[in-house]
Amino acid sequence: MDTSPSVEGPNSVGGGNVWFNGGDGERQAIRVDSRDTHGAYSVIESVAEPGCAVPTHRHRDEEEHFLVISGRYRIAVGDQILDALPGTRATVPRNTPHS
Repeated sequence: MDTSPSVEGPNSVGGGNVWFNGGDGERQAIRVDSRDTHGAYSVIESVAEPGCAVPTHRHRDEEEHFLVISGRYRIAVGDQILDALPGTRATVPRNTPHS
């Protein structure tokens, strides 16, 4: 991930609203840093353009939770596909391939 900030404003962790470029067509903001929770969790906001997708990957040590706030998000978990609408919550168990 490109860690150079792309947008800044008020209202974020640490006093600045810093967005980072994720994959092509995606930007992310760290809302709760795992260092602040002693590694228990982090919260990352992601805004993605239509057609944007991250490569299939897995997290060995943590689950990943999704909450769709607006738009639609297609989430692949293992060999299942979830077309998630606003209000959808999904949890990816640790060590499970997803994108």
